[in-house]
Amino acid sequence: MDLADLLLLVRPGHDCRAAAGVAARLATRHGAQVQGVCLAALPALEPADCYASGPDAVHEVMARMDRATDAQAAQAEAPTRAVMLAAGCDFTWTVAGQGELPVETALRARLADLVVLTRPDVRDSTAMSLAQSLIRLGGAPCLLAPEGCDPARPLDHAVLAWNGSRQAKRAMDDALPLLREARQVSILAVGQASGLESQREGLLVHLRRKGVTATLEAAPNHGEGAGHALLAWCGERQADLLVMGAFGHTPRAERWFGGVTWTVLSSAHLPVLMSC
Repeated sequence: MDLADLLLLVRPGHDCRAAAGVAARLATRHGAQVQGVCLAALPALEPADCYASGPDAVHEVMARMDRATDAQAAQAEAPTRAVMLAAGCDFTWTVAGQGELPVETALRARLADLVVLTRPDVRDSTAMSLAQSLIRLGGAPCLLAPEGCDPARPLDHAVLAWNGSRQAKRAMDDALPLLREARQVSILAVGQASGLESQREGLLVHLRRKGVTATLEAAPNHGEGAGHALLAWCGERQADLLVMGAFGHTPRAERWFGGVTWTVLSSAHLPVLMSC
């Protein structure tokens, strides 16, 4: 996969500097264009708006909501554009329609090679719904950057989480441009998945033919769950990027039963590339 079009999603009121920095770094390295899209929230109605009657009154309510959306977009555009200008990126900026639904935003990913966004806060249901929709429905891999991570830090140590699933294969293929650039690539299996030795040995050969030299690693699972074991291993080894397949189960099952995707989505401390 070539990286020619990056879709950067920005939500007003949220710190987008890490995601913007990661997108700018990748765009500069690969000669890609960054398409910034501002996802402004639908402005809240004031009590008096509910009693607006007549064309003039309704027009004034709509005009006020448009002004509020413009203010949100301007607030989000300034820091994002500053990051892109500093990196010298080819950058465009679009403001989505008021209250654009996550499934509508996912359609934008169909024309991108990679989607970059801020890792959602587990307490933010809107952000979690957006991330899940993009991963499941967008068709493009999603790179989620935690707030506060250093966007200038090279993605030198990439970790490929491997359990032999279709989703893991898709994530590996989607991440090849980043895996080729990494100085160190670890193929990591957790717990019982570490029994896939014969497949993982073949995976080393397959990746070598793709220009990626990797090593096999195993992370113990002491009952905390595979997602926590993955993140703990990445933290101990100071990994810079985690690559993994997402949603081996339904999103509802992932949430209620502590699936790997939900755990990583809600608590990853490093950039994560997810594919489904």
